[in-house]
Amino acid sequence: MPDELWLPRPEIHLAPKLLRQYIGCYVADQPGGYEMDIVLRDGQLYSLGHHKDQLPELALLASSADRFFPQK
Repeated sequence: MPDELWLPRPEIHLAPKLLRQYIGCYVADQPGGYEMDIVLRDGQLYSLGHHKDQLPELALLASSADRFFPQK
């Protein structure tokens, strides 16, 4: 992952109702587009990579109402 993903940034807390709109399966817009599921657990979004893509499970934090970054 690019290094800038891990730079410190402000986190904001979003209401569960707003977070629920992001639940689903996403495919990256790049050649070979890896797939990930976004799930909501205990008020926290998580990215779950599919086994074939070997992506780790990551907690996602909000920097705005529609921008998220992985928790280090």
